[in-house]
Amino acid sequence: LLLASLLVIVLGQVSAKVTFSDNAYKDIVVYIDPDVTESKQLLENIKTSFMDASRLLYSATHQRFYFGEVTILIPNTWPANSAYEDVEQESLDTKDLIIEPKTNKNASNAPYTPQPKGCGNMGECIHLTDAFMKDDSEAEKYGPRGKVLVHEWGHYRFGLYDEYPLSDKERFYRSSSGSIEATRCSLEIDGELYNSETGNSGCEIVDGLPEKACRFRAKSEKKSNYGSLMYKQNLEQITEFCTDDATVETLHNKEAPNKQNIECNGKSAWEVIREHEDYKNSDTAIIKDTTPKFKFVMKKSPPKVVLVLDVSGSMNDDQKLIKLGQ
Repeated sequence: LLLASLLVIVLGQVSAKVTFSDNAYKDIVVYIDPDVTESKQLLENIKTSFMDASRLLYSATHQRFYFGEVTILIPNTWPANSAYEDVEQESLDTKDLIIEPKTNKNASNAPYTPQPKGCGNMGECIHLTDAFMKDDSEAEKYGPRGKVLVHEWGHYRFGLYDEYPLSDKERFYRSSSGSIEATRCSLEIDGELYNSETGNSGCEIVDGLPEKACRFRAKSEKKSNYGSLMYKQNLEQITEFCTDDATVETLHNKEAPNKQNIECNGKSAWEVIREHEDYKNSDTAIIKDTTPKFKFVMKKSPPKVVLVLDVSGSMNDDQKLIKLGQ
C-alpha cells in the first residue's frame, strides 16, 4: 500500500468559463491561436471591441449587463513581454472567444458561434479571425467590431439565433395580410429590392414570391433604437434586440422564416433573454463606467508540481518508506 501523503498543486491556471455577478460578465477568456502572428494592433483592437461592446450591451439590455473582466491569453509563439502575466496551464474548456487564422484561402472571415444545445442555451465558443480583428476593411463587411461582438454574445451566452435569411427560400415570404415581405426584424427596417445577377432595381414575381436572384438591400440610416442586433448589426440604426412589446422600431417579426423564429418557436430575442438565468439573477443598475478590466497572460513554462512527502517517524512503521521506494 502506498501510505505516503502526496499532494499535487498546479499553479497559475486560467479560471473556468465566464462567470456573472453584479451585472458584469467576468473571467472572460480570449484565446489567441498560436498560428496568429504577433500584433500590437490586434491586442488594441480586442480591447477597443470589448469596450464598445460593453457600452452597447449595457444599453441594449436596459442597464442590466456589461463586460467586467477580460483575460487575453497570448500564445507562447509570441515574444515574451513584461506586460504579460505568467500562466502555466489552460484548458480548451476555458476559452470563451477564439481568434484564429482562416482555415483555408476560400474561407470567410465571418464571425460565428456553434450552438449545439438549442434556443436559450449557451453556445460553444465565439470564433473570430485575425483578419477580421486586424483589417478594418474586412471588419466593415460585418459591422463595427463592438456590435458584432454583442451579436455573437447573443448566440454564445443567451442562445439567440440569427434573424437574417440563411438560404434563398428564407429571403422572402407572404405575411398573414398577404403582402410580400423581406425576412428581417424589425419590419421598420427600410430598404429596396434588386436583382443580384444584373444589379438592376426591382424584381420579378415568380409563383407569388420574388425571383430567386432577388435580394433585399436594407438601408442604413442615421437613427438609433431599432431592432434587431441579431438581424444586421452593421446597420447604423440597429442598437437594440427585437422585443415583444408595442414599440414598432423593435417589435419582433414572428412571421419571418428565420432561424430565431424556427429554433425559439417565434419568441423574440428579448423574450429569450428575459428567461435566461442571468436576467433572473439580476436587476437594472446604474453603472457609470462599463469599461472592462483587461489582463494579458502568456503560458511561459510547464505546470509546477509540488510533491509533499511525509518522512516523519510514523513512516518507519511497517517499512512504509521502503515500500514507497519500491
